Amino acid sequence: MKKATGTKTIRTKRLVLKKIMPWRLAQAQWLTLPQMAEFNMAKAPYTKKFTRDFICRKFVKYRKKDYYFWGIMLKNKMIGYVELMPHLERQFFLNYKISPSYWNNGYGTEAISAVLDYCKTQP
Repeated sequence: MKKATGTKTIRTKRLVLKKIMPWRLAQAQWLTLPQMAEFNMAKAPYTKKFTRDFICRKFVKYRKKDYYFWGIMLKNKMIGYVELMPHLERQFFLNYKISPSYWNNGYGTEAISAVLDYCKTQP
């Protein structure tokens, strides 16, 4: 990406990737499940308070044009997220998580592919 555009809605065959609004917090409670601990830096599940603060922090960052955070939506239910943050000049850090209930269905691959395609097509 040459010019930062911020988080815009992306549609795939099965998913919609879009900004997460704080009122979707109840749909993010899968982040507190024990299975998710191995994917967290602290190797511990998120608490409900941490999950709430996490979503609210992401919402505030939408003001930055070089910050990208998409909720992965399946039939209007948030099943995961993809985060893309500037790391070094012309490099990005990519982070994603999918609810364990939706593992092994290709949703992560589909979402990441869509984000990478989005990055390639931005001016």
